[in-house]
Amino acid sequence: PADFCIVIFKRVYGLQDPCPVAYYKDRPQDLREAYHQAIALAMYYNAVINIEATRMSFCSWAKS
Repeated sequence: PADFCIVIFKRVYGLQDPCPVAYYKDRPQDLREAYHQAIALAMYYNAVINIEATRMSFCSWAKS
């Protein structure tokens, strides 16, 4: 099991089912490292991040 996981799906417009294009699962020593990797993946794939209510520390990190 991982402490941090992000899955990026390819956007489709009703033609087919969404398919994952990137997975990132990690158990980092410092959680900020995983946050940085998530931001990098989102920027690379031009993705929108949907954050769980239990991961609101990600928003605090991004604001700082």
